[in-house]
Amino acid sequence: MHKINARDYSPKQIHAWAPEVYDDNFWRERFPKYLAVIVAEIGGKIAG
Repeated sequence: MHKINARDYSPKQIHAWAPEVYDDNFWRERFPKYLAVIVAEIGGKIAG
């Protein structure tokens, strides 16, 4: 979000959707315990 799509959104939008500092507790409180988030990584970087 901060690098790939930065030109498509305002700084305010980017911060609202993807703050610079990741807060694990913030997201744990908002997602139900049964929800699984799956992220594909290649070489330790998000691929999809």
